[in-house]
Amino acid sequence: VATAEVATVEEEASGTSINTDSSWTVATTRTPIYRPATGEKRLATASSSGTITVNSAFSTTVAVGEELYIGYIEVEYRTKWRMARTGSKLQADGLDVVFVPSASGPTVDVSWFHDFGSTAVTFDANQHDVWPAGVTVTDDATYASVSTSTTENTDGYARLPAETKWVRVFSVKLSTFDPRGTLQLVDAEPVWRENREAWQE
Repeated sequence: VATAEVATVEEEASGTSINTDSSWTVATTRTPIYRPATGEKRLATASSSGTITVNSAFSTTVAVGEELYIGYIEVEYRTKWRMARTGSKLQADGLDVVFVPSASGPTVDVSWFHDFGSTAVTFDANQHDVWPAGVTVTDDATYASVSTSTTENTDGYARLPAETKWVRVFSVKLSTFDPRGTLQLVDAEPVWRENREAWQE
C-alpha cells in the first residue's frame, strides 16, 4: 500500500480548488483524495503550493480544519475461515478483538462472517448503553468502528456485540481509510455462550 499524506484544509472550499497545508505535488491525475468527514472520494487533477484541484466538488462545503487523505490508503485485512472451538455449531453473541494500540493508531471498521457466508453479521447497538472506549456501533450495521489509538484505547481490547448467531466457522475483516499509524491485529474471536443449550451438531 502506498504511503499517504494527511492534509489540513486552510480555507473553506465549496468548489474544486482546495487550499491546504500540504506540500504534496500530484504525481498522477488519478491520485485519490478521501474526505473522512463525509466518506467521499475524489480524484486530484493538479496541485500547487498546497492548493489541490479535484475532479468534482464535494457534496458539501469543506470546512477549515478538516482533514483530507491523499493517496492510496484503503487497507483491508481478512482472516482465514476458522472453526468454532468444538467443531459443533456454537451460539455467539459478539466478537472480541485484540490489537496492539499505538499513539497514532488508525480507526478500523470490523466486520465478521460465519459459515462461509458472503454477508457480514449485523451488530446490535442496543445490547449496551455504554460502549468500550474507542468503539462506535450503529444498530444493524455490518461493521463496528474501533479506534486503535492509545488516546482512546490503552489496553488493545474491544468487545463488539452482534445479533445471536449459530456459528460453526467464522472469518473477521478489518478495513480502514486512515493512513496514520500501524494496524496490528493480535486476535479476533467470537464470544461463545458457555451453557449446554448453546451448542448444536
